Formats: sequence, C-alpha cells, structure tokens
Amino acid sequence: MNIQDLYNRALVRSRLGQLAGALSDWDQFLQVNPTAIGYYNRGVVHARVGDAQTSAAQYRQAKQSAIADYTQALDLNPGYFEAYYNRGLTREALEDNQGAIKDYTQALRIDPDFAEAYNNRGLICAGLGCQRGAIKDYTRAIELNPNFAGAYLNRGNAWAQLGSYLKAIQEFNQALRINPDFAEVYGNRGKLRSKLADHPGAVADYQKAAELFFSRGNINSYQIIVDLFRALETD
Repeated sequence: MNIQDLYNRALVRSRLGQLAGALSDWDQFLQVNPTAIGYYNRGVVHARVGDAQTSAAQYRQAKQSAIADYTQALDLNPGYFEAYYNRGLTREALEDNQGAIKDYTQALRIDPDFAEAYNNRGLICAGLGCQRGAIKDYTRAIELNPNFAGAYLNRGNAWAQLGSYLKAIQEFNQALRINPDFAEVYGNRGKLRSKLADHPGAVADYQKAAELFFSRGNINSYQIIVDLFRALETD
C-alpha cells in the first residue's frame, strides 16, 4: 500500500470509529512520513480513544498521548493553530486549565477569527471565577459568528453568575432564536425565571427542557430538570 492510500485509509477508519485500526495506520504512516499533519491526526484519534475509556488511568494515558502528538505536530509546524486548539481541548479535559488557556491564546494569535477558541477560553475563565473576562471572550466569539448559540448560552450563564438575571435571560432568548431545541438553555432560563418568581415561565421552560432531554435519551439531565420542576411545585 502506498503512503497516500495509507493516509486515506487512516482517515476513513477514524471517521468510521475504527480507532484501533486508525491508530495502526497512523503509526505506519508516521514511520515513513513523520509530518505535522500525521501527528495531528494521530493525536485526534488518541483523544477519541480516551473519550471511550471507562478507566481513569486509561483515559489519562490516551489523552496524554494525544498531547504528545499535538506537541510533535507543533514542533514541526509552529503555525498549526488547530493543533494548539486541540491540545487546549485535551489539556482542559485533563483539568490543566492554565495550559489550555495558553494553547487557546496561541491559537488565537495565529488565527484571530477562531470563534470556538474564544468561546472555550471564556469557559475556562468563567470556571476560574473571571466572569467579565469570560464575557469579553464570548462577545468576541459572537461577533465572529452571530449564530453561535452556545456562546450566547455561555454569556448568559456568566451574566447570571454576576447576578444580572435579566441580561442573562436576554442571552438565553437569543440562543433559542438560533436553536429552538437547545435543551440546556431552557433549563437555565427556567432556573432564572424561578429566581425572579416567574412561576409559569419557569414551569414552561422546565417542561420543554425535560421533553428535549428525554427525547435524546439524556436521562441524567432529564432527571435533574424533573427534580427542579418538583421543587418548584412544592414552593
């Protein structure tokens, strides 16, 4: 098999979820052609292998293998912003928040129009308690992609953390204009409507969130919403 056929088969196996076969193909490819794109793609597969693990040790090992591959790709091609972004995602998964922020920031230095990198950096900032910094990143993501419903959700969550419930609800409303089936938004808007004593609005939002979560088989989130609804009914 020539190198191009091996490359193509590795991509196909990865897309089909045949991760062991894809890893084997990327190993063979890199032995012959140790390129940045090869290391990057093998890193993507290692990260997916980690997501499929039930053992914490195996999860961490696979994610660390992904980081090693992304790093090798960046050594070969320092301008590979997707490798910085994916290494950031993987570091975030391993709770290396500062490392993830550095990677997202570097990706944005190379590609300042990378909306997802702004959004993800904002999420980490929010988790570290820097809500206004997070809002700045979400706002930039929305400027770059006005239909980024997730960024509206996240900016709404940040406003809610700051106690600006009406601003948060406006953000949630916009997210739902973009994606009317965004279950998480209904749940979060329901919580704020409950805090603002809008009982009918909270009930309607919880019912819609529960319906959407149940239809997708997301039973854990469905149960959380049901519990919130029951608590509202007993108030």
